[in-house]
This record gives sequence, structure tokens and C-alpha cells, in this order.
Amino acid sequence: MSSGRIVKMLDPLNLTPEENSQLASFLKNTKDDFISNTQVYSTPSFEAFQLKYSLLKRACVSKKNEGQHRFEILTRDRIGEGGMCTGVYKIASTIAIESSNALKIKKNKPRVVKYVNNCSRQGVKEFVLREFDLTKQAGHMHIKPPVFFGRDSLTVMRRQPGRELFDILKDLIEGRLRLSIDIRLKLTLALLHAMKNQVHDRLLVHRDIKPENILVDFSYDAAGNINGVNAVNILDFGLSKRTEEKSTEAYGSPHYVAPEVVDGKEADARSDFFGLSLALGILWNALPCAHQTNNLDDILAMQKSYNFPDLFRGMGEVFGNLEHERSIRDTLLTMHQYEREQRPQSLDKIIPVFEKIADELPEAQKIVAGTIRPIGF
Repeated sequence: MSSGRIVKMLDPLNLTPEENSQLASFLKNTKDDFISNTQVYSTPSFEAFQLKYSLLKRACVSKKNEGQHRFEILTRDRIGEGGMCTGVYKIASTIAIESSNALKIKKNKPRVVKYVNNCSRQGVKEFVLREFDLTKQAGHMHIKPPVFFGRDSLTVMRRQPGRELFDILKDLIEGRLRLSIDIRLKLTLALLHAMKNQVHDRLLVHRDIKPENILVDFSYDAAGNINGVNAVNILDFGLSKRTEEKSTEAYGSPHYVAPEVVDGKEADARSDFFGLSLALGILWNALPCAHQTNNLDDILAMQKSYNFPDLFRGMGEVFGNLEHERSIRDTLLTMHQYEREQRPQSLDKIIPVFEKIADELPEAQKIVAGTIRPIGF
């Protein structure tokens, strides 16, 4: 930049009409997929400018908008990371260029962008593209095709509401959260339906079911008490496979992976039941399967003998109905059978068990151990 040159700072979220028109002209003609907030840009009709936020250019995927592009306004508000993912960040808004050559800022579409670095490394780009295909098949994430530039990739998808199931269960264990029997049943059913609708009915096997990969969105009453479950969404399909796909690779998280996967056998829907059963057990106050090691042989030995100890601990007579307590225990044990062949073939055998209990739940039990938000939430 030459001495004395004036660089104008533009905030895409707060443009004057003149700035809107000028930026629209620049974006309409740019060949760049990534417009960085650290770089100075200029056009023949526009003074030098710099953006407050970086922008990601992506092609529209709908037939209605075929041939058009959208620009995502990227923030540095990180909400996740892990594995090959460098970080998941909130998107502030989406920019569309209208036929009038003006920018329309769409603020009502909550989205995130997933960064992956070093896509030049062997297998990384293939992993990103495979994750896109599998997540698209799941449907509920509304994922967009990844954009590759340099050695990096950015993938846009819907930002799902709620908290990680991991944090919710941690709050339960540590006494910062109480849930009524009614809410536990609703959450149990929501988790089972999410696995059925978002994974298995989509002809997928997730292969990495764990509380960290599940988001739960509660509803609250005027006093801040949890009074329902708005949505449960299963995330992170990077290790998934299609139902018909033949694969014996040992994917998954050590503390939740099914034994047959560790043994080099092909995963199927029943392998997903195994990990989910552990999360459901904690939801119903069982002591977690304590793993003080990452050695798979030791973990499998503990899993083989695990039987959801102290299920319903501290909950008193859960339903005043021992038959319902036995049904929950027996169902969790069936989902967690060490031998896959002894687990149910599908969730169609499991969901009705909890639906029956919910239907027969006495009104008085719906307010047992009143619900509260976690401290500091």
C-alpha cells in the first residue's frame, strides 16, 4: 500500500446504500472464493477498501438459484473443533446479490462453517468430500458443497440449536441439573427418534455415536424450568458409512465403540445402539462405565461386564411401577449386549417400550424432582 493511501473499512452487516451498491459490484465480478478481512481490495469504480469480516463465496445448490452465488459473512466465534476439523465457527449472515445489483443480507438463516486445514495432505480432501456426501444424505444439516482454496476447505451447514448432550449429562452427574421423569422420557424418545430418522432411515450407520456428537434443544417455561424437548440433532458424519457399504475399518471413539467394530467386523445399525445405550444409562442416573484407560482391550473388558449399576439412583421409586423400571433396565441391557446378534435389529423394537411408559406415566410423576436450568447457564 502506498504512503497516504486511504483504505475504507466496510462492515458487510452495516452498509450505507452507496457502500451496498459498490460492494455488490465488486462481489459480482470477483473470481476469489475467499475474500479476506486482512487484505485490501479495490476496483476501478471503488476506492481501496477492507472488510470487517471475511467472506466465503459458494455456489447455490437449488435449481431455483442455479448459476448464482452466496457470500457467507464469517466470524471468529468458534463453537467446536476436533478430529481433522480445525474449527467450527458461526456465520453472521448470508449475502445474496439481487437482480437490482444490490446486496440482500439474510440474517434469519443460522449457519456455521467448518474449517479443515492441510487438504493437500494425503486423504484429507477425500475425507472432506466423503463427509459432505454422507452429511447430505442425512439431510437435516442442510450442508453445502465444500469450498477448497489453497490448502484449506470451508464447508457451510445449518447451525443446529441447543447444547451438547455431553454437557447436559455432565450437569446431571455433578448435580447442576435436575430433570423430571417426564423430561427424561421425552429426551429418551427424542434421542431414539433422531437416530432412526437422521441416521438409520437415511440408510446410514453413524459409527461415532457419543454425547459430544448430539445436540439437544430444550424448551423452557417462564420461570426458566425445562418443560420439553424442541429438537435433538445428531452431528459429525465424517466416520459414517452407507448401510450397503462394506467396511471393516475400526472407526469410533474408544469409550463408545461397539465390540464388533474393534474386532474388525463390519458395523451396522446395532453398532450405533451400543454407544447410545451408554448415554441413555447416564440419563437415567446409572453410574457411567468408568474408563481409566484408553487401552481398547481393557475398555472392552469393562464394557462386557457393565450392567448399568445404580440405575435410577437418587430418583426414589421412579414410576411407582416396578414393571416400567424393569422395562427400561432390560431395554438398555438389550441395546448394550456385547454380542451384536443379541441386540435388537432396529429401533422399531425399542421406541414402543418408552412410548408405552410415557403414555402410562401418572400426572404426579411429571413434576417429580422439578426441572431447573444448570447453574450459570
